[in-house]
Amino acid sequence: MLRCCASAHPSFWVPDRKRSTCSSCNKLFTLLRRRHHCRCCGGVFCGSCSMDSIALPAWGIPDVARVCGGCFILESQLVPMMLAGWDFGGSHLQLSADERSITWLTWHAGAPKLRSEDMLDVAAVELCGAGCGLSLKVRGEWFIFKGDRRSQPAAQVWVVALNQLRQLHLQRCGARSKHGDPPRRRDEEFLTKSLLEALKRRQARLIEAQGMFHIADVAAQQSKGYLPIGGTPAKNGGRRPRSKRRSNADANRYRSVSRAAR
Repeated sequence: MLRCCASAHPSFWVPDRKRSTCSSCNKLFTLLRRRHHCRCCGGVFCGSCSMDSIALPAWGIPDVARVCGGCFILESQLVPMMLAGWDFGGSHLQLSADERSITWLTWHAGAPKLRSEDMLDVAAVELCGAGCGLSLKVRGEWFIFKGDRRSQPAAQVWVVALNQLRQLHLQRCGARSKHGDPPRRRDEEFLTKSLLEALKRRQARLIEAQGMFHIADVAAQQSKGYLPIGGTPAKNGGRRPRSKRRSNADANRYRSVSRAAR
């Protein structure tokens, strides 16, 4: 006797039998209130809590798909801001184009220093400096990024978004093994070359729209001799990028998104 085929649902989806209520509103599922899976986090929600839809190219879904309210805010508002980047006390933070790593730029002895860490290696993200900066814990080491009062809304957005992204990566990649090894990405998590190129173009558009700069360009230009020691990319007529002097409109934009993400 042949067995039935296994379910084609992604492995990170929460099984229907494990949820009798909606993960958001906690209403009981019935014959009329059916279960729906968020294509981003895999949670089980009712129809009212999963009415939004958005393309998820960073997760291998280039077409519009059903998502929950939290993932919709993350992918439509928080992630684009992190892809453009932000300055915290001279350290420039930026999310990678595929949303899988966080990169920051610091200056040491007048020279730029880049560091990139996988989201799976980020153990904790917290506010610091009276809520004007943030701190990252990566493999037991803390990294502090201090900002001024204008950075407070941005710091709140980054903490919320990074914690949500971290949990999302852990959920999609599985829990840690019994031996304490870090979770590994499954084959379904790898992006095609065309999708990766599309993600890079999306980030380039966001960076250009916000008047920011890609931090990888700093080291590249300096290694080729195009950038003086201690300088930034010679954009906008040699002036420093607008990211060093954010306007009040930018702070208000972060403040509104911060309220929506709570």
